[in-house]
Amino acid sequence: DIERCAALYTCHIEKASTRGSRVHSNEAARNMSEQINKSQAKPMRRDEATTKSLISACYAGDLERVVALIGDGADPSATDVVGWFPLYQAACGGDSHSEDHAKVIATLIDHGVHPDQRTPNGETALMAAAYRGHAPCVAILVMKGADAHTTASSGPWEGRDCFWIARAGVEQKVIKQEELDVVLAALKLERGAVAPQAPPPPAPVKEPPKEEMCAYCGDAASRRCSRCKKVWYCSVLCQQEHYKKGHRSKCWAAKGVKAAPLLKPQKPAPPPPVEEDDFSGLPPHEAAARAGERAAQKVFERGGGVEAAATEAGRAASLAAMARGLSITDAAAASREACAAVTGD
Repeated sequence: DIERCAALYTCHIEKASTRGSRVHSNEAARNMSEQINKSQAKPMRRDEATTKSLISACYAGDLERVVALIGDGADPSATDVVGWFPLYQAACGGDSHSEDHAKVIATLIDHGVHPDQRTPNGETALMAAAYRGHAPCVAILVMKGADAHTTASSGPWEGRDCFWIARAGVEQKVIKQEELDVVLAALKLERGAVAPQAPPPPAPVKEPPKEEMCAYCGDAASRRCSRCKKVWYCSVLCQQEHYKKGHRSKCWAAKGVKAAPLLKPQKPAPPPPVEEDDFSGLPPHEAAARAGERAAQKVFERGGGVEAAATEAGRAASLAAMARGLSITDAAAASREACAAVTGD
């Protein structure tokens, strides 16, 4: 989030410089970048990371994301290391027709953000929106109680109100004259015409699904008795043992049956056979040698001796060689090599 905010701010600085803006400068961009780099030198706390995410969502006009972050505990009035806060960035984002950012601004104020919250220079969100010609944001800020006549305390807008700042946007070619007319009309709206609304109630907390436990061993269960539907088991074995030790009477009681036949024990399914590599991708001689090595290894694993292993290795190598089209002479040579590899001769 820090990198994204820095990139957006730097892009705005470059655009403002090419238009002859006297409000910001490249020096301000460099100073801000230095502050961000210093803040990145140490790991961010969880609240700092949440504030960065909220500021980015406000700049993008992502109302759904803003509501989710506030619902998760993000402070809508918090500021980052350079003095930015969500309301100011919501006013900076979008364009002259963006209603999404106006909805974000209304949501932030409804959650307790003061409409005249200030940056370290004394700038307000209303000043930022008026300078950029964002009429929907200007209108909602004024109707929510922002003061159009407040002035900045320092910086390039020191002592200037929102009306002067909006006209400066036209002089510096940030906005057009027709956009200025709409902004000025929005600045003249009745202040506080729309009272802040109470924040929506928190969403109900859904309890996690209950994890069933095996009635016999107590482990997590994934199957239940198909007859009574009341008890759960982790395996067929536990079900059989529990059935033998009393559950059969309870299970059949609902049907009026006093006794029930015992379940027949079920043997576990045998493991699937392991497919051995047939060395089809190797050259014939190398495949024969590998087949001999594997045959000898199996003999050793069963506790056989070197002589038995050498005999089995020679047989396997010979069969593998002939299966790949080698002559009897070559197959015999492959068999001798496999035997020698086992005996070490």
